Amino acid sequence: MFKIDENYSDYYGTDPVKYPGGCAINSSGVDTTDGTPWLKKMFDNCIGWMQALYIKAFGNLNGISNDAENCQTSDVVRALEKIQTDNNTAERATSEAAYFKKTGGAISGNVSIDGTLAAKGTTINGTLQVEGDIIQDGESYETHAEKIYTKDDLIVTRDGAVGALGVDEYSGYIVRLADGTKDVAVVVDRNGNARVGNYNLVFVYSSDGVNFYSDPDMTDPVTIPAGKTPRAVSGEPNRYYYANLDDTEPIATRDDEANMAAGKLTKWNALAKRIETTPYSDGDLAALIAAVAGLEAQGNLDTHGGVLAPTPRWLRFDPQDKKSLVIKAHTIIKVGNHIFQADNDTSFDLSTYLSAAGKDYFVYLDWASVGDQDSWSLSASQTKSADSDASRYIGRLHTLCAAVASGTEMEDAAAPSSGIVVGDDYLVKPYTDADADFKEFYTRTVTAVVQQTYYDKIVCEHPLAGFAAGDILPESVWCLTWRPDTLIEDGMFYEKKVDCAVDIYLQSGRGAGTRSAFGASTTRSRQQQNHQADMLTVGKRLLDDDEFTAAAQGSNERTSIQGTAEASIQTTGGHVDTNGRRMVSAGGGEDLCGGVWQWLRDVSANGGSGWSTYDGHATFGQTYGASYALLAGGNWDDGSSCGSRARPANGARSDVYSIIGGRGSSRVIRGL
Repeated sequence: MFKIDENYSDYYGTDPVKYPGGCAINSSGVDTTDGTPWLKKMFDNCIGWMQALYIKAFGNLNGISNDAENCQTSDVVRALEKIQTDNNTAERATSEAAYFKKTGGAISGNVSIDGTLAAKGTTINGTLQVEGDIIQDGESYETHAEKIYTKDDLIVTRDGAVGALGVDEYSGYIVRLADGTKDVAVVVDRNGNARVGNYNLVFVYSSDGVNFYSDPDMTDPVTIPAGKTPRAVSGEPNRYYYANLDDTEPIATRDDEANMAAGKLTKWNALAKRIETTPYSDGDLAALIAAVAGLEAQGNLDTHGGVLAPTPRWLRFDPQDKKSLVIKAHTIIKVGNHIFQADNDTSFDLSTYLSAAGKDYFVYLDWASVGDQDSWSLSASQTKSADSDASRYIGRLHTLCAAVASGTEMEDAAAPSSGIVVGDDYLVKPYTDADADFKEFYTRTVTAVVQQTYYDKIVCEHPLAGFAAGDILPESVWCLTWRPDTLIEDGMFYEKKVDCAVDIYLQSGRGAGTRSAFGASTTRSRQQQNHQADMLTVGKRLLDDDEFTAAAQGSNERTSIQGTAEASIQTTGGHVDTNGRRMVSAGGGEDLCGGVWQWLRDVSANGGSGWSTYDGHATFGQTYGASYALLAGGNWDDGSSCGSRARPANGARSDVYSIIGGRGSSRVIRGL
């Protein structure tokens, strides 16, 4: 196409509205040649529609070739192609949306949609590009595809959910005919447990949604499995279905990689629902098997009490919680036909059981089945029960009878010029790293040091400071393989310094009724030999000088019981001294200093002559000359003379006074 302008001919005319590319002009007369009257209309008709077409396509005439139309160069053809392309893009959404609203239909080629498309039963033979969201509606909400790709990191299921999955509902993926006959599901349930395995839908029939049948005629009743809720099939009256994933298995997850140790055996943590590594290797397992085999060769595990542990003292106080106990790592305990194994130090809270102060509690290891997992717990009771297949007595403890105020301090003796200064750590009891929990518990900060000629006085926080009535006394925890060697184990604590069990309380009762109990009447006015006989009857002994000094460590020093009268010490335990400080030792012993003098088993031959009765009756013989026995601790009116090292050295074994009582001890059994 070309323009008609002043460069073309003398027949050039202008009409910018109708013919912006120029037009022909009429002649001035019939016989003149300054125009083309008979060709004007034909000429303008031809050039006019071409100009209109080009402007329609491109908006102006700037891009025309200015050549006559021919088979090689045609502005008209270009304009037509442009218009066709525009129709395939800008106008496609509107025109095709109207088409897609019809039922059925097919489109060949690529389809690009940048608006709203409502298509029903339409087939697109090509690529469908959607610049926006696809929102699916309908009863079945089904989408079928051979491959699905996404650039995002996550595929979201249950979009728009407002509630949890039901007890028999799952979300995930289904693989059709994985083995040729069965579908396989990879799903999660409402608790976040992933499962994989065979999946199938079970169809049943019902007219009321309550009674179900296996057949459409509803003649064969069926029982719906527990936990399954049939759902109605849309568009099919009386037909219901439920998902059957009984053949699926949980997908086991593991702990974080940083917590997984190479070369170690694994275990299932039922609480965290994951696989974790244990501290044991194959070699450890082999050694354990060999050890158990050795026990079995001697008889069976039961002959060893059904306990295997790396230390006899495997049941302990938990320093992190004053009402909890810990079973030490690598401890194995047989309970009925069940085996408890502690891979790590395992703490058990007993707060719901420890309701009374100053009492002994029997501790039980209890088994229960939770799902397909063993569940273990500890319980405690003031009465002892017989073992069963689900519960076994494993130890005992004693609760503190009266609170010890926060800030309570104790005094101890260190070698002169020890170099200990304020702020240092001070180890009250000689525990080593083998008992790291106790070592940490008894490590206290020094608050004062008094340097003296023969020993330095060290002041530090009392280990029981801040303990409440009813809290567990740390040294009162005993177990099957760590216990006092006595008939009556009630009310005893372990004294590390002399490796023996000591009565928490002053003696109450006599003979077979001899006890260490809170709030009981104090046994007094009794010869040393008869106190000794009481203790022997229940498998105990009186303390000796070393044992008393060790047991009394941390008690009130140079003070007597508040009230400074006999009435103050009529009953045992829970007392305070004249300064209002609790009369309790570092290990938990009550009334060791400033209540009554206590007979020790240290005796002496003091010479003299003549036979004398020392036990009151001489039924079992007399004593020739004089024999003394040490007393310890101090009584209610001895004041500043009382203390852990207080000793009268002039007491005859035959003395009978109300200011004298006794306290028992025993060795500790290690093993069964």
